[in-house]
Amino acid sequence: MTTAPRDERAQTKSLLARCPIRVPETLSEDELTILTAGSEVTDERMLQAARLAESGHVIQYLAGGPAQLERYETGSPTARAVLQAAMDARRLGHSLDLPHAFLKNAAAEYLTSLQRDLARPDWFTRAVEYLSAPCRGVRGPLTPAPGPSLPDLPEPSHYRLSDFVELHARRHRELNCPGEGFWSAAVQHAASAGDKVTLSRAALARGMTTDAEALAMVAAEEGEGAALSTLALWLEDRGKGEDALSYFELAAELGDAEAQVHLAWRYERAQLLDEAERWYRKAVESSGRFDAAAGLASVLSQRGEDTAAERLYEAVLDRGFFGARAVEYQARWLADCDQHERALHLATRSFEAGNSEAFTGLAWAYMYTDTPRAIEVFLHAMEAGDTNAPRELAWVYEEEGDTARAEHFCEIAVSMGETNALRGLGMIRRSKGGYRSAAGLLWRAYNLGVGHALPELARLREEQGDLKRAERLYRRILQEGDPSAEADLVRILETTGRTRQAEELAARSVTLIEALARARAARGESKAAEQLLIPAIRQGDPHLLLTLAALRRQRGDTAGAERALRQAQDAGVRFAAERLAELEAEAARQEAP
Repeated sequence: MTTAPRDERAQTKSLLARCPIRVPETLSEDELTILTAGSEVTDERMLQAARLAESGHVIQYLAGGPAQLERYETGSPTARAVLQAAMDARRLGHSLDLPHAFLKNAAAEYLTSLQRDLARPDWFTRAVEYLSAPCRGVRGPLTPAPGPSLPDLPEPSHYRLSDFVELHARRHRELNCPGEGFWSAAVQHAASAGDKVTLSRAALARGMTTDAEALAMVAAEEGEGAALSTLALWLEDRGKGEDALSYFELAAELGDAEAQVHLAWRYERAQLLDEAERWYRKAVESSGRFDAAAGLASVLSQRGEDTAAERLYEAVLDRGFFGARAVEYQARWLADCDQHERALHLATRSFEAGNSEAFTGLAWAYMYTDTPRAIEVFLHAMEAGDTNAPRELAWVYEEEGDTARAEHFCEIAVSMGETNALRGLGMIRRSKGGYRSAAGLLWRAYNLGVGHALPELARLREEQGDLKRAERLYRRILQEGDPSAEADLVRILETTGRTRQAEELAARSVTLIEALARARAARGESKAAEQLLIPAIRQGDPHLLLTLAALRRQRGDTAGAERALRQAQDAGVRFAAERLAELEAEAARQEAP
């Protein structure tokens, strides 16, 4: 007798026949473990539910999450405003519990003047009641935070945003920068000094410098100086060192170790050694930072207190790699101050403590101003047993045009197992147009096990105009398991007119879309390139706005480039503010008589 075949679609058929299917109210710990263990085959939405569902209510999470979004999308203007304020607060870094006063004041920013005028006096209460009602077995999108119930308070003091809605906000609201009212509400009502620090940094990243300063100052009043330190560094990076100084001083007085070290560093370089010592000591006492201890040792050494300085350096070096790295950085600074013997001494101590890059770091501090001294450092490093030194010497001599010495030290490096010396030498020769010699070096490096020599060889062929050989090499790299060649292959396919193949490959990731857009723009199809980027930006990849701005700038669309950069700045994209400043400066130069 044979067993009847199992009906694998029995539940689907029951559902279509309107037959109820019982599902568990909760999943046990064992069931959750089984569910997440098969992450490679389990639906991503189920995995998300298993990770985020409250108390094992996985089925309710799957049903309730979309219902939470539906409630947001169909809510009144005031309900949507409250939820948008909560979403932005959380994605910009506010802690889990959002104060009642903050949400109420921030939400008003999301309403038009007409909506504010038409809103009932109890609009906020009605909005949170609507948002907190359960959704298909889960809590509403915004609910009162758990805590003791106080009968004398008519409304909850704090609220929490649901995980599902928060994830939605992080994906779909990344391009939105809150208005002035949001930041003002944060200044007055954010839950803690730590929240004000986080929101200050978020405001600064979006070009809201006045709001960033206001939040930093309020956090400072509450005893937290980290935001002032961030603001000071931001100002200093933009050439406003004098403006930054007062913020560093205030942050340092509040105990921020970053500001204390930076302030001490500034005083040391101004030869105000008493002040430098004071702040280095405070930083050592408050945080035990390696760079503070190394800086203090430097100050003591400059005062002639060599024994005390050596003891301190020894203590830093005994702390392992990061201590040795701090001493290396001190050696680099001494080199900038023309204290060469002391710099070499500290680099040697750092190397002996286990920092294999100590001599390399010091030598490169000289490289573009005093190449002979850099070579001296590397020769000293070889005597000290630094196996990196022959490789670095080969590259330095090649850059200097001394091919014989370059090859001599390259062979020494290879004999010591530093086969990457061949790759570096090949790259330098390629940059100088010596393609034949460079190809030989790169093939030799690859055959000796330097896998990343192959991409360099492929780029060499591409520079030579031999796109067929370049493509074969890129495909070989992919076959060997290195996906980094996909972007190069997309470029080759687009350049050679195989547009459909390029698009099919580029569909795998945002990085490849960007590579395709750049290649298409290089072919003169700038607008088509932009059309590739815009959907990816809308789907939550705002860093592509920088690429979009660059493409627009290349074709002379300065206004379009500015719009893209402002959007990127609103989204907090790194370097957006700097690119925008560059664009504005260029426009000002062009308008000048």
